[in-house]
Amino acid sequence: MDWLTNAGDEAKAFFSSITGLALEHHSVAGTIAAYRAKNALKAYENARQKLKADGIDPRRIDFKVLFPILQHAGDEDNESLHEKWATLLANAANPRAKVTVRPDFVAALAQMTPKEAALVDWLYELEDTSAHKGKGDCHGITFKEISDKFFPESAIDTRMAIDNLIRLRICRAAQGSFTNLIKGGMTLNTISAPDTLVPTDYGRAFHTACTWGK
Repeated sequence: MDWLTNAGDEAKAFFSSITGLALEHHSVAGTIAAYRAKNALKAYENARQKLKADGIDPRRIDFKVLFPILQHAGDEDNESLHEKWATLLANAANPRAKVTVRPDFVAALAQMTPKEAALVDWLYELEDTSAHKGKGDCHGITFKEISDKFFPESAIDTRMAIDNLIRLRICRAAQGSFTNLIKGGMTLNTISAPDTLVPTDYGRAFHTACTWGK
């Protein structure tokens, strides 16, 4: 990619348009490497400060967890997701953490959009609130509520987000509910299509790993 260093202004402007970065360090590779290093260092410092503030001495992190977290943090340009990478790093180094940060947690977070991550927060914070208030199990979030909150103009984006989170096992679609109908003296059971996202054990552990102080 370093041919761009000697390219014309139009080519350099295109690079800036698609990356949001100004060409520096005399090369495209150098510009991208510097950006990634700066972002990774930001996550590293964020995680260090979380542990320091709580008086926690960090433990060693397995490289198969540590290196991918730093790599993804380096590539992340969304602030809310970058915070989650820093938190995942902090919990991986936290000997008091309630759950182990697994390699597949790293892979799952890397495959989420900012809105999907926010949806996960909403679902599990709702569950925490329900348990705290003694309301029993969380009954989930309807697909319509998800659409209204995150994708009011796109039914396709709603469906893709839901399918992705189910694929990642972060949540699941609720089983359809049975309704008894009386027809001609006979009782018929009908089942409605799943239309609600509910928590899973895996998703609960994932959310805990991505949340500091939980």
